[in-house]
Amino acid sequence: MAEGTALGLSLITLALVFLDAEFPGMARISTILALLAAAMGLIAILRHLFGVEAIYRIVVFSGEFPAALLLFLLGVGRLLKQQRRVLPAVIISDLFGG
Repeated sequence: MAEGTALGLSLITLALVFLDAEFPGMARISTILALLAAAMGLIAILRHLFGVEAIYRIVVFSGEFPAALLLFLLGVGRLLKQQRRVLPAVIISDLFGG
């Protein structure tokens, strides 16, 4: 398993673990972890679509296209799991953010 795939799946796993934790602020941490994983997947998808090779090798998602797509869909699925909490609540609200 590539390092980027392992990191992304670890982020998704931690996001799901923190999803229903009783401690204050855990929902926000879960959302941030899911956003990071979804962003990793989206960047890898765009890299594969445009055929771009990474210039900087800090943390690069080096997985194949199916792994990138799965990581992106898992991250977005976690974000849409609880629509009335944190980020999705801001997007679907009737106020300025939505």
